[in-house]
Amino acid sequence: MNTFNEFGQPVGESLIDWQPRPRPSRVVLQGRYCRLEPLRMEHAHALFSAYSVAGDTRSWTWLLREPDATAEEFAEWVASVSELADPIHFTVIDNQTQSPVGTLSLMRIDPKNG
Repeated sequence: MNTFNEFGQPVGESLIDWQPRPRPSRVVLQGRYCRLEPLRMEHAHALFSAYSVAGDTRSWTWLLREPDATAEEFAEWVASVSELADPIHFTVIDNQTQSPVGTLSLMRIDPKNG
């Protein structure tokens, strides 16, 4: 039997034994093409360079902030977010080059709803 959300849309069957999920951990996650590492100050300079490759601001389109003018400003931002509980920021490391190429974050973490 389907369960419906507040708008009357079917969202699938209820999970009988649902349990809240643990919060995500700051761990290294290895993938085929890249590795995710918790964001650290050691990544700041290489990430600033990676975000500066495009001649315009296209690398910043989906970020919730404006581009930094200097590597030092970017490093200040890294320092300000690297230990947050929500969002949890990760650095994307290219497996071929072993270089940081971007970031991602887990946002609006809600353990009760997984």
